[in-house]
Amino acid sequence: MKKLSLMAAVLICSGAAFAQTTTPTPTTTPPTTAAQMKDLRHDIRDYRSDKAEVKKDIKNGDLKDAKADITGMQGDKAGIKADVQALKAAGVDHPYAKADNQIEKIDKKDLNKDRKELKADKKEIANDIKNGDLKDARKDRKDLRADRADIKKDVRIARRDGVKHPMHKAH
Repeated sequence: MKKLSLMAAVLICSGAAFAQTTTPTPTTTPPTTAAQMKDLRHDIRDYRSDKAEVKKDIKNGDLKDAKADITGMQGDKAGIKADVQALKAAGVDHPYAKADNQIEKIDKKDLNKDRKELKADKKEIANDIKNGDLKDARKDRKDLRADRADIKKDVRIARRDGVKHPMHKAH
């Protein structure tokens, strides 16, 4: 009886000890995975910009440059596939889709920032005109033109990255 009660006490204590130890669950991605995702985003953007250049070269009739760019793009595509495989091996589910979504968010964020700058410049112009300060109003108009050029550039990049209506989605 003594052995049985001693054995029961040992089992209860060991069960309690095992119940307290848990395996740590990673809550954030390790820095190497984050760096690999950043590299994948940059590779995807570079590939898309090269693709746009090839389309532009073909449209302009410069087929030699287009062929040279296409051969370079094939190596970039292989690099993207290798990055995707490495991220999958590291435990990231659907790395290409995640990188694509992150690129879209970055594009929308850039557009929002440019829209806010444009709105602020318009208010400055209105205030300068209201106060009679035409020199500052002219200067602000130049800033406004530069901001509009930035927006056009960001819209072009966003469309190339797959955002269908960048100005509507940028809210």
